[in-house]
Amino acid sequence: MNTNSNSAMQETSDIQLLERCLAGDRDAYGSLVARYQGLICSMAFCALGNITRSEDLAQETFITAWKKLQDLRERRKFKSWLCGIARNLINNSIRRQGRSATEGAVQLDSVLDSASPLPTPSEQAVSHDEAALAWQ
Repeated sequence: MNTNSNSAMQETSDIQLLERCLAGDRDAYGSLVARYQGLICSMAFCALGNITRSEDLAQETFITAWKKLQDLRERRKFKSWLCGIARNLINNSIRRQGRSATEGAVQLDSVLDSASPLPTPSEQAVSHDEAALAWQ
């Protein structure tokens, strides 16, 4: 039951901050950014796998939201509206730049062969057998 009242308080607080934003209060928008930047950055990082791109995308999300704040009809749905903007920007970014599992990977041919100084398992087995024979 306490979570419902916390949610209602958060929702009311968002609505109050949005009203102040629409009246031109940039500090109120800064409070909303501080409240949701972790969420938006996390969404972007999970989708893009790159911290720099995710931070840039989060910033773009908040700038876009600020510019379109007048279009928000249901102030109590600010969080989902903001996440929708982020999802659209994420999808556009993925389409534009692509994302592959090998993005940023180094070609195997270019990696120097850095063998371990330790003997391989087969060399260890032969060495163990040779030592056993010597003791017999």
